[in-house]
Amino acid sequence: MTWQWAAAAVATVAVVAGVTVWLNRSLSSEELAVRALSRPPEQLEFRTEDLTELRSWVKSGTGFDVPLPSRTSPTVHMIGAHVNRGGVPTAEIAYRVGSVDARLVVSKAPPDGDGRHAFVKSGSYHGANFQSWTMRGQMYTIAATDARVGCMLCHNTGAPRAVSN
Repeated sequence: MTWQWAAAAVATVAVVAGVTVWLNRSLSSEELAVRALSRPPEQLEFRTEDLTELRSWVKSGTGFDVPLPSRTSPTVHMIGAHVNRGGVPTAEIAYRVGSVDARLVVSKAPPDGDGRHAFVKSGSYHGANFQSWTMRGQMYTIAATDARVGCMLCHNTGAPRAVSN
């Protein structure tokens, strides 16, 4: 019987260690963006619709200079931001495009890039669509339930019909 208790104890320790490692792993920018999408607006550290204020706040919290467009479509509304300071610094910028929530996550790009605007990948994760690209030494990932929404944050053509209010 004692060997069964010892085996159960070893198995329990292994499961706890595995879960701890999994929970503390570095998340990809896509995972961070999808996770940010589930963050309610009340949990944002900084709430503003002013692009200049937000850009300054993000730079002071992360060192990132995020080139936000000076004007957006009337259907694009910035809500605010959250900064992750632990581990790899990231900025999460919350938007609402028509009736769809969107989150832009900005972090430092991998050192192997040349700084040019380059598509990295797109896909879906836990019911949200994402697109990632690098530009000016930074990694950008946008997540939303409607894949068309992300492009509208920088390319102000207006919301697609299904997204418009």
